[in-house]
Amino acid sequence: MRGDIDQKVYKSLEEKGAIVNGKPLEHSELIKEGRGFVIRFTNSEREYLGTLRSYETIKATHQKSKDWGEVFSNCVYMDERGSSEAFIDYLEEVTQTKVKDAKHLQELTGITHIKETYIKGKLVKAQNEDQQKEFALKALEETLTGGRVSKYSRAIETALQEGAKYEDLLKIKPQDYGLPKKWKTYKEEDQYSTILDVISWEYLIAEPGGLMLLPSLRLMAKELEAPYSVVMDVYNQRGYRD
Repeated sequence: MRGDIDQKVYKSLEEKGAIVNGKPLEHSELIKEGRGFVIRFTNSEREYLGTLRSYETIKATHQKSKDWGEVFSNCVYMDERGSSEAFIDYLEEVTQTKVKDAKHLQELTGITHIKETYIKGKLVKAQNEDQQKEFALKALEETLTGGRVSKYSRAIETALQEGAKYEDLLKIKPQDYGLPKKWKTYKEEDQYSTILDVISWEYLIAEPGGLMLLPSLRLMAKELEAPYSVVMDVYNQRGYRD
């Protein structure tokens, strides 16, 4: 079931023609229809469109195989949070159960062993059964966290696009999305770092040439009603560098 934020983004994608008859169009279809170039999608729309595509792939794979392990190994990618979100959403829909934690996710999927995984960009094979179990639980933890971060980031970004100020963003708590105060995926993250990320996306600070389109940092701080130090952190920590 989609939350209020997801419903807003979904409706916007429908209005822009990226979802037709309840199905998200693939990138090639958008280009064919002339929508890939003409329409400017927001970052949250692009990300959610990817999540919806992953959902359809996960659904089709599971309906064919009835095997959560096969779905997980073929359709979920640790560097694509949208695929993690889609996996959790579809699993909860099928099982009619809200996932509590990684152990609970393991019980629902039956995924207890993974023979190989990527560690710091390198494929590592498990040396024994205990390591296979360790790999499996770690992968499930990362998937659950990634899915929750995906929803939390979208909530922050949607609020910002609707005119929310910095203090409003602080009221959107990660705990409301099942996240702790601090969490780790490929890096250490928390509420503040997520807000910096979203501001950098919205103002194109992380994009080549994006800084040329910005107002002054002080005007940006005024627009967000944020301390100047926050805007400086966005610039220094998220700004595009050659």
